Amino acid sequence: MDAKAAALLCLGGAVKCKLKAGHVDCIADDFLFTRCVPDIRCCCPSDRRLCRILGLAVLFACCNPTLCDALAECTVARSAAGLQGVNCESNAAERAPLHTNTVKGNLCVNEVQAPAQVSGGGGAGAALAVPAGDRAGAVAGAGKRAILQSILSNQHVSKSVVALVQTQVDTGFAAMKPFMQ
Repeated sequence: MDAKAAALLCLGGAVKCKLKAGHVDCIADDFLFTRCVPDIRCCCPSDRRLCRILGLAVLFACCNPTLCDALAECTVARSAAGLQGVNCESNAAERAPLHTNTVKGNLCVNEVQAPAQVSGGGGAGAALAVPAGDRAGAVAGAGKRAILQSILSNQHVSKSVVALVQTQVDTGFAAMKPFMQ
């Protein structure tokens, strides 16, 4: 229920913030804890995961001109001072959309992987582009891709469970075979 509520509360759906590929080595957890969320870190010193999640969200907001205005000036200044030595031409963090669903009472939260390339008829790859005027269609397409990816992920989990059950059944029959003869 919490995941569904979070998905409804987030504008555009649930997301997770993560460092971009070029910044993984440059920005450590200590930077996030001391520059982005020092007060939260003081309140929750033993919960590194929570502090990292919130730190990445604050870092994303600090590097985004439209979200930067919603933060306190001291937070933006502290983060900007810490990023002085880092080559940050664009945002250091990125948002990855999440798809939440329930399968047999179990919560499944999957990161939506946007395909980078779509193969054309001649075998050559064509970049997937969304026109600026068609953002609503892109959101609907992303939702359909999320559902499909979730179905495929759940199918993979189901196949693994069936294989495990089959192994257990085979082991049980092998143990019973001497008694059946």
